[in-house]
This record gives sequence, structure tokens and C-alpha cells, in this order.
Amino acid sequence: MSEPADKNQPNKFVEALAKALAPSGEAVTVADREGIILTANDEVERVYRRSKDTVIGRHPLTFCPKDFSLKFSKQIFDTIRASGAWDGVVVNVDSARRRFPILLRTVRVDFGSSSYIISWAKPFPEKAPFSLSRKQAQCFKLLGQGKTPKEIAGELNISVSSVSTHLNRIKIAIVKAQGGAVADIGHLAIRCHEAGWNPMMQINAPLARKTK
Repeated sequence: MSEPADKNQPNKFVEALAKALAPSGEAVTVADREGIILTANDEVERVYRRSKDTVIGRHPLTFCPKDFSLKFSKQIFDTIRASGAWDGVVVNVDSARRRFPILLRTVRVDFGSSSYIISWAKPFPEKAPFSLSRKQAQCFKLLGQGKTPKEIAGELNISVSSVSTHLNRIKIAIVKAQGGAVADIGHLAIRCHEAGWNPMMQINAPLARKTK
């Protein structure tokens, strides 16, 4: 796709780009190379819990809690600049400052001399469509609190290898339920903990897809 010839009318280009790349049920934003959102689809109001007008013109990190890790924020954008893509869980806050997690995948797209950052987002459900055993939920909760596998093993009186097995099965369950890869289960657990998501709600969840 070529860059728009009229440099004074970039909005038509990015709006068309957003519509062309918008899957059903996902919020799509197109930002400039600095991360300032240029346009968004209507789903941003449901996913980001903000009006579309208040999303456009802002940097997505302004939707995060004030104590959101600056190191983690920098890591996201460093990864996008280096590899052109990032995906994971980000903690957001709504206009009432209530925390909630979203699943986010982002790519950088270059058009001639211009670069755009395209992001797709969807809610991380409070009650996810998968089931966890009590030990799996406990492992995920403690990991989100910053515990190491060795510390988790000691607290739950199980082996470190058992902790690794439980966490791996959680990754498989999430991938089956949500689609896409879970690159770092530790990152996911910490973001979910920051957002107040409780994995104990997933213990023997009804209508869940159980891992083998």
C-alpha cells in the first residue's frame, strides 16, 4: 500500500487503514510513530471503556494506571521499534479509575517515509472460558504477586517441576480459549494481578475447556 499523496489529509488514509484491518469485536487504533492515536474504530468505546473522541489524539499509555511500570512501558515501545510487533496484556483504567486488563497486539507498519502503529485490543474476560485446578490457580496467583517458581513450590509444598507443569497447562488453556501465543506467563500473571483479575474464579469453571 502506498502512502497518501496529499500530506495534508492523512486522516482519510489512516481511517481507511483502520477499517480495512478491523476484525469483528476488536478495538483497532492507528497511531503515529510516537504512539499518538490518529483514528480508531467504534469498538474502542467497549474495550477501552472510554468515548472514541477521548481516545483519539492521546497516547495509549495515558489509559494505564499511574503506577504502571515505566520500565514495562518502555519495553513495549522498544520491542515495537526493534521487531515491529508486540503482544501481551496491558492494565488500563476507565474514566472512574477502575482497573481492568486487555489483550493487546501491536504492529508497526512503514509506508514510505511514514510509520504507523496499529493495535488490536479485546477485553480479558473476568470469567474466562477455561477451567483451572485449585493448584493451577494458586500457582498463577502467586506468580502474579511476584513469587518465583521456587518460592511458589515452597509455599504450596509441591516440587518446582510441578509448578512449571501447572503454569504450562495454564498457558495451553489460555491459548485454546483466547487464541494467539502466550509468550511470557510471568508477564501475563503480573498484569492480571495488577488489574485485580482473580484466577481463583476459574477453579472448576462451568462450561470450561479443560486442559489435558
